[in-house]
Amino acid sequence: MAYTGGGTPDLVHVLYINDDGDFAELAQTKLANIASGFEVTTVGTVEDALDLLGTSAIDCVVTSYSLPDGTGIDLLGQLRTEQYELPTILFTGRGNERIASEATQAGVSDYIPIHPGENSFELLARRIRTLVEADRKQAIAEQLSDRFQRTLERATDGIYAVDDEWRIEYINEKMARRVDRDPDAIIGASIWEEFPSIVGTELEDGYRTAMETGEPVSFEQYLGDPFDY
Repeated sequence: MAYTGGGTPDLVHVLYINDDGDFAELAQTKLANIASGFEVTTVGTVEDALDLLGTSAIDCVVTSYSLPDGTGIDLLGQLRTEQYELPTILFTGRGNERIASEATQAGVSDYIPIHPGENSFELLARRIRTLVEADRKQAIAEQLSDRFQRTLERATDGIYAVDDEWRIEYINEKMARRVDRDPDAIIGASIWEEFPSIVGTELEDGYRTAMETGEPVSFEQYLGDPFDY
């Protein structure tokens, strides 16, 4: 999986692809003047964009529609295929329903048609900032989730978790071995259906009390066959 974002927290690295050098320079200047903390790199082709993405920390890709070696849609589709996890914006003066539909199918994060007389660059700057901030928050959340899961996997206790509909959301390897079940096979299943032997026991009473009150419940119970622990 290729992720190129996450360079410098206070700086937003934008890659802008447009083979019109004068307009690319204008966009670079406008974004720098509108929003502090933007660093804009411009290239003119799909090939150059892919080369740069492979070597540089980029937070957001902005592209025009027409490019010498393809279209902006082609580029965005390729980024999606290669699993680049970063925001993408199609910023073009060739706005119409067909292009908007193509952009959606390519998985573009946003589509901004350029209209004369409108503050298109200000809108672009706002959307870049919003998308990058959301992307960074998501990355932090995923890192915390991964760290928490690694902690659970290292635990010496058997651990599993259910949602508020009693569907199994997580089971660590210790618990999976204890009950002799494949974790992937029971994730999403009802705990009462997967483990009917606990129905009507103190275990069920404790679980339901914890779910209803939101408070911890502690007790000991021996489970007989087939678990025997």
